[in-house]
Amino acid sequence: MRFRAAAAPLCALLAGCYSVPHLIWPQKDITSFEVHDPARGAKVLVASRASDFKEAVVARVAAALEEDSAYVKVVGMRALRNEPAAAYDAIVLVNSCMSWAMDRHVVTFVRHHGDLGNVIILTTSADGAWLPRRKKGNYDAIACASVASRADPVSADVLARVRALLDGGS
Repeated sequence: MRFRAAAAPLCALLAGCYSVPHLIWPQKDITSFEVHDPARGAKVLVASRASDFKEAVVARVAAALEEDSAYVKVVGMRALRNEPAAAYDAIVLVNSCMSWAMDRHVVTFVRHHGDLGNVIILTTSADGAWLPRRKKGNYDAIACASVASRADPVSADVLARVRALLDGGS
């Protein structure tokens, strides 16, 4: 009886979590940095966790946007909630799929800002095919595996989508 009484709140807590594995094996956030002055025209926000693949993709995208003279702010997922989403022309969220679920910070962001129409979600998963279900939100989604040799083409895909947003496309 005592087990059932304790199990019910535990199950409710776990059901409220977006992905138990995200909580059991949390990933480190990427190191934050900025490129150019925020007073520049185009503003791009990138939020990501830290891994060799994710950091390579983010670095390539930021370097290309630096050449375009865009302001780029890179933050970790935990800092994402502190960013004024409406102030950015494009937002890139580098998400990890664990147990068929998005990072809880991405879920929260999409719940609050998913209708902005300037959000790109890059999701890494084991097979590279998992895409988020669009329960709510107006965002672009890209799926890939975290394979080092694919960092260049994945970066090019993200960059093309960011540039389309900055050029007024969607």
